[in-house]
Formats: sequence, C-alpha cells, structure tokens
Amino acid sequence: MGAVISNENVGEISLQNELLQRLAGRIPLNSNDPYWNKLFSFNFNLDQQSRKIQSNFLENINPILEQLMHNTRETGNIATLIKTFNRRCGELEASAKCENKIFIWQASNALLIIRYISVFLAQRLSPTEFTNIFGNRGSLYETKKSENNEIDDDDEENLDENTSDSKEGSGHHFESAAEHFLVNLLRILTRIQVNKITIQLHAETLRVLLALLSTELYEDGVHERSVFLRILMLKVERALRAGSNDTMIGEGSTGLNFWCKIKVKTELFARFTLPLLLAQKMGVK
Repeated sequence: MGAVISNENVGEISLQNELLQRLAGRIPLNSNDPYWNKLFSFNFNLDQQSRKIQSNFLENINPILEQLMHNTRETGNIATLIKTFNRRCGELEASAKCENKIFIWQASNALLIIRYISVFLAQRLSPTEFTNIFGNRGSLYETKKSENNEIDDDDEENLDENTSDSKEGSGHHFESAAEHFLVNLLRILTRIQVNKITIQLHAETLRVLLALLSTELYEDGVHERSVFLRILMLKVERALRAGSNDTMIGEGSTGLNFWCKIKVKTELFARFTLPLLLAQKMGVK
C-alpha cells in the first residue's frame, strides 16, 4: 500500500489510501498490472497482540472490505489478487534461497491483505460462496459478458491466465483457484526454510490457513462443511507431490520427512493459535 501502518495512523489507512480504494472499486484489475507491486509494498507496525488496537483497525477497514465484497462479484478483484499471489509463489522458493528480501516481504504483505479479506468474508458468506469468490468474477460479470457476447483483449488475456494458472510446470491440473492457493500455502510451509527473512512469511501463511478453515466458527449451526477443509483432506496430497522428489509416507525417508513438516507445524498451530481464536470468540480474556 506504499505506506507505514502504525498505531498512530490506523484510523486513516483505509480512507486515504488510493491503492486500497482501487482494489475495492468497480474497475477490474489485471494480474500483470505494476499496481500489485505498489499494493504489496508497505510496513505493518501494528501491535497484533493488543485487542484494542486490532479492534480499532478492523473498525476502520470494515467499510472498504464491505465495498470490496460487493464489488468483487462484478470486478473479480479478489480472484485477481489470489491469481497474482499464486503466480508469485512459483518464484518464492528461489527467492528464499537467494535471500531476495523484497520479494519475500511483498509476498508476506500480500498474505496479510488476503488474511484480513478472508476473515471478513468467512464471517459473512457461506463456505461455498467464500470459496467461489476466490476464483471467479461472479454472476454479475458473467451475465454482462454473455449479454455483450464479446471478448476484448483484456478478457482474452484473462482466459489465457486462467488456463495457465490452473497448471504447474509439473503438469498438475488444479480444479479451482482455491485448491491452487491452498496448495501454495502448504508448499511455503514445507519447502521454504524458516529463517529471519522468511519467518514473517511462514507466520502469515499459518494465519491465512486459519482464516480459510474458520468458516464454521461463525455459524450458529454448521449447515455446510468448509470447502477448504474438504480440499485439504482429499486433494492436496497429490498436488503437493506433483513435481516433487518426495514420495508418499511409507515409501521412503524423504516422503516421511516431507509430511512430518506439515504434521509438526499443524500441531504447533492447533496447540497455540487455535485455542486463542476460540477463546476470543467466546469472550474469554
């Protein structure tokens, strides 16, 4: 967002930031636009342990998140945000190895933006609606497009992006942008080493995973299971192994080590982070 977000200016960020207004606006964005580099370039210095500061921050960004939720059904800007992140994930592992701090920093910031959007949507949409908004422009856009019965240059480019982004270099085909995004998050946790440069990237990845799997926390009665949880349980293993030298559990020590990484990080996540979220939901201080 090209700014420093701190305790002092928390009340101004959403109203005065043109980059956020553009994301939430009524004009569709292109995933190749240099705009994304600007959006992902900011320093987030809020005290995330302070409930008062976080509450104040959420109160101030809620209007722009509300605007984004409604407009993205026509513009598809959330889907484009996810597409942009998915594309960058292909370079994350190499960037971590060569200590490309700026690229890792921008990826962490992209996940932070996605996290706040995801929490907001998870509280207001059904699990299916929540998942679908990650990968399409919504019914209003598709209706207008079919009425016009035309495909301009931008639309052709978007169609090409959808085709290429649904596949990896290994040839694995993702059934949805949500699946592609979830696999990329788990690849960050299992393939990128934790160090002083990547620790924030890992932290934001875990927070986004929690947000994606939290839809059932906001329902009085669970009428629909989390789509992200279903993807995680049924489809992720094959996608994670695509293009990797890792083998399945029981087929060698490499595969065992690969899945141990997920197990250890998931257990730490469940033991420390999830209870805090549940306590906050129930009003326990």
